[in-house]
Amino acid sequence: MKKSRLGAIITSIAIIAVLTIGITLALLSATTDTKVNAFSSNKNIDIALREEAWDGYSFEDANPGNGTTAKDENDMTLGVNQAKNYMPGQTIPKNPQVKNTKEDNGVDAYVAIKVQYDKSFLAEDGISFNNNAWTLIGTAADGSQVYLYHAVLGVGNTTEALFDAVTVNPDLVPDETTGLLPDFSIRVQAYAIQSAGVDNPESTMMEFVNAN
Repeated sequence: MKKSRLGAIITSIAIIAVLTIGITLALLSATTDTKVNAFSSNKNIDIALREEAWDGYSFEDANPGNGTTAKDENDMTLGVNQAKNYMPGQTIPKNPQVKNTKEDNGVDAYVAIKVQYDKSFLAEDGISFNNNAWTLIGTAADGSQVYLYHAVLGVGNTTEALFDAVTVNPDLVPDETTGLLPDFSIRVQAYAIQSAGVDNPESTMMEFVNAN
């Protein structure tokens, strides 16, 4: 008797399942076309680094060189010309600035300058950084200092100079063999990242600098 009831129950479940499947397949149905929502952009960032007091090249100059030559080799007010025959203790003009130059489809940006130099060749406080406009945010992997501009740099705008001059160490002495003062260099490089959507520009900029 129990086996008969169990068989009846199993048969009933099977019949219900078949009916359910049949009803499902028989229902009216419809689907829509797939909507393809495409995203594209021609936005970009482009920046320029100039040191007009150093080499005479402004942001209007298309070919500014790499900082080793002057626009006018006879202009002795330029830092690069003075640096070729420097004297211990001499203060030499050098004023790195950055411009957000991508006017068509450009975006506002956070801007930083990386500065690399051997402090032993400069006087104590040999570089007077513009701390009102720039903030030291860290030391890069290569040991250079990274300064972030205090404000978002709009398209077409230019930063204040990070510093205006460098002063050579007054205690430098000529080499005993050659009789010449030592050669040294100061390297500056600019970086920019978009400002939109960046909540922590200092850490984001340091990551970008170290990755590039």
